[in-house]
Amino acid sequence: MKINRGLSAFTLFAGMGLALTALPASAQQMSCDTNQDGMVDATEAATCDQQRFDQATGGQEEMTEEQFGAAWPDAQEGGSDMFSQMDEDASGSISRDEWTSWREQRFGGATQGSGGAMPSADYEAWEQSGSATDQ
Repeated sequence: MKINRGLSAFTLFAGMGLALTALPASAQQMSCDTNQDGMVDATEAATCDQQRFDQATGGQEEMTEEQFGAAWPDAQEGGSDMFSQMDEDASGSISRDEWTSWREQRFGGATQGSGGAMPSADYEAWEQSGSATDQ
């Protein structure tokens, strides 16, 4: 009996994990505060930015405007202008390097007065609102 309960609990939790990974990228919550100190610093933000890029592109090295719009629908007011600004070489897609540069500038600007970090909850709200892409 104890073995069956243990296996049932394991199966339940494993199934929940699989269900979460099947959600669209925009619906998945990811914690960028990897050291769990309540703050997101530049290193954590950079790691999280790479994960978000991979989610938006399905692991490709270029992000299309359509992928950008699907991943950040809240950023769509002025989204084409924003996309064009990120697309520094006007290739019609955003490279990983262009994305990283843009995001580092935005995070640096948003945390300038706070020593280069922001509370985790503020970071998640900033990211989801499109503020991370529109400053």
